[in-house]
Amino acid sequence: MPASEKEVFDLLYDMLEGYYRGLIEAALKVAGPFLIVAGWLLTSQAMLSQVRSNAGIRYSFMGLILVAHSLYLIVALRAYLLSRSTYRPLEELNYMDPKYGAVKI
Repeated sequence: MPASEKEVFDLLYDMLEGYYRGLIEAALKVAGPFLIVAGWLLTSQAMLSQVRSNAGIRYSFMGLILVAHSLYLIVALRAYLLSRSTYRPLEELNYMDPKYGAVKI
């Protein structure tokens, strides 16, 4: 027995909600410790003097920041693609008036 439009809509909507919540939770789990470590590094006089005097440490920190930023972009792109691939069937389902679910950028 095929699923009704309401059941399909609820399933797709729940999937979108899960992607959104997962992205927010992951971002918060990573941002918290990152901010604590960054705050410690920026306020520690011993660490600041090491960073100023050692180019290797400076480049390592820049590399870590680039890697972290790249990973964030990859996760954000993946979340976008997943949500987009779920949103398209919602549009095709045409269960609700498009003005209620229109993507606003």
